[in-house]
Formats: sequence, C-alpha cells, structure tokens
Amino acid sequence: MRLLRDSYFFTIAATHFAVDLLGSQIAILMAFFAQTLGLSNTDIGLVTGGYALASAISQPFFGWLIDRIGARWLATGGLFWTAGIISIALLLQNTASLPLLIIAALGSGAFHPAGTMEATRRGYERFAGRAATAASLFFLFGQAAYSLGPAMGGFLLKQFSAPGLLFLLIVVVPIGLNTAIRLRPESYPKDKESGDFPPPDEMEPELKIGWPTLAAFALMVTFRSWVYGSMAGFLPKYLLDGGIDLGRVGLLTALFMGGSAIGNVVGGVQSDRWGRRIIVFGTLLLASIPIYAFAHSGITNWMYLLIPLSGIFIGASQSAVVVMAQGLMPARMATASGLILGLMFSTEAMGIYFSGLIADATNLQTVFKISPVLAIIAALLTLTLKGRSRRKTSSKVSDLRS
Repeated sequence: MRLLRDSYFFTIAATHFAVDLLGSQIAILMAFFAQTLGLSNTDIGLVTGGYALASAISQPFFGWLIDRIGARWLATGGLFWTAGIISIALLLQNTASLPLLIIAALGSGAFHPAGTMEATRRGYERFAGRAATAASLFFLFGQAAYSLGPAMGGFLLKQFSAPGLLFLLIVVVPIGLNTAIRLRPESYPKDKESGDFPPPDEMEPELKIGWPTLAAFALMVTFRSWVYGSMAGFLPKYLLDGGIDLGRVGLLTALFMGGSAIGNVVGGVQSDRWGRRIIVFGTLLLASIPIYAFAHSGITNWMYLLIPLSGIFIGASQSAVVVMAQGLMPARMATASGLILGLMFSTEAMGIYFSGLIADATNLQTVFKISPVLAIIAALLTLTLKGRSRRKTSSKVSDLRS
C-alpha cells in the first residue's frame, strides 16, 4: 500500500514493531521463569498482567503530555526505557527480575499514545479519512512483533537461556536511533495528496455520547480485552503443561499473534467500508467458535487451525474500537488514544490476573472454556451502542494540527 512507502509512517510503524517485539517476550519469558524460579500460575498472571497494567494506567497521562509537548522524545524514550529495563532483568535472572519487567512497561505506555496519534493523522491524509485502515496498518507492525517475537524468543531461550534475548537489541537499537532523527514536528506534511476527508477536530463521533453508551462501550472493551489477554497470556503455559516443547510453544503462540495481526488489517479495512459496530459485533461473535472448540478439544492437531482462527477473529475488532474512541475526543487525539489503549490494556491486565486465579483454583482449560462466553457478551454489548450518521466535510489538512 502507498502508506507503507511513506517514510514518516514507516518510522512510526517500525518503532511500534520494536516496542512490541520487547513486550512480546514477557509471556514466554514468564513460562521460562516458571520452570527456573518455580513460579505459580498466579505469579505468571501477576507479572504478565502487571506489565499490561503498568502500560495501561500510564497511557492517559502520557497522551495528555503528548498533546502538549509532541510525540518525538516520548516515543523514542519509551522504546529505550523498555529495552534498558528488560535487559537488566535478563542479566539478573532472579526474583528481582519480576518487578523490573513490570516497570519496563512504562516505556510502552509512553510510546503507544504517541504512535497511535501520529499514525492515524498520517492515515487521514493518505487514505482520505479511512482512519481504521490506517490504524490497522500501524497495529499490524505491533502484532507482527507479537507474532514473530515469541518464536524468536523461544529459540533464543532454548539456545542461550534468558540472556539470549539480548540479541533482540540488534533490531531495537537502530530503530530507536532512526526514530529520534526522523520523528520531528516539521516532518508532518502540510498538504494532502488526494481525496476529501474530515480532519480530527471536525470528525463525527461513531457513537452518541451519553453515560449508557459509554458504559456499554467500556464493558464491551473490558470483555474483549479479557478474552484476548487470557489467550495471549496463558497459551504458552497451557501448551507447556500439555507436554509441548518450548520451540513448538513459541510457534503456536506466534500463530495466535499472527492470526490477530491478519484479522486486525482485514477488520480495519472492512470497518471503513461497512461500519465499525457491524465489524466489532460480527468478529467477536465469530471468535467464540474456535475458542470454544480449542477449549474442549485440548492438545490435538486441531490446535494448529483453531489457535490462528481465534487470533484472527479477536484481532479484527481492534482498529475499529480505537478509532471509535478517538472520534469521541477529536481535538485531543493523543489523550483519546491514551485513554482507549489504557482501558484496553488495563482490562486485559485485570482479566489475565483473574484468569490466573481461576486457573490456580481449577485449571487452565477452564479459563479457555470461559473465554467464548465473554466474547459473546462483548458482541451483544456492541448491539446496545447507539450510532450517529457521519457528517460530510471537505476541510483542509492544516486543520489536522489544530
């Protein structure tokens, strides 16, 4: 696509890849530490969920700050913070590593509102207002990292133990340096290339603003995030407990993340065509089917089909949900990005923690059996959201900066 050939957008997207490449190591690293440090499922849920929660609760603040001082240094600093703290945790390889992994998430919290805002703004220019399509391409790079990362991490852990993950810095450091150079305010284009589109401060919200709608929206995001978090956070441990070797665990986790990445792009493009709420409802409903089948079939060859299908349908709603939230605060896109991503990550973190408690009280298969029910509830909540017809506009690109 033309947007992927744009150097400014590619810089933002590549930085997203680097940040999430580091973040993708947390789940498989915790599965590794479970064996070397004797951690329980609750311990895994606490650290994995704590990483997501630390990133989540910091994002609204960083979004507010970005709307005031710009994205450049927070995006760059966020990447290097995460890389540095995780590196220390890998070198220690003891219980002191666990809180460090949670603290490392603050770098992710700084980057995501900045990256989401800048990528979406660029997308308005290049795609004539197709915000979800642009957002889906930005998130694709992050989900590609979460797809490739576990496979890379599984190989490095198997070959070199925990310090082997330091080889990932070969990818991360050059990307961070490029971001510091290229992500400048003057890099943002002043004129559009083609098409009429609504600038953010004139964009019509997808939803009618009111407490019932906002509550239903928040609950829908909560249940969706819980399902995603349970799959992403506990799939490696479930497979290890089932006798799958570490290399195949990384591959199957990568299949889930890869499916999520594919679903994200397809869902983003289709939501611009058919409407956000339709895509969110349909894909969440469909997600319940492969998750249900996986939960009841267990460790069989069918998991090579069911796991990626689960990822595809869960991931398909991500971009639509984010753009719907951005439209509620069009003049403060970084703040809106921080709030919605913060909500998604924090509810994912809480879901992971509760799933850990459920798993310790019963087993991990019970967690996966509950997930289809949560997906169906999230889909039904989407039907309660009241929409609003779009407003046509032909404003200039310069309004994007207001």
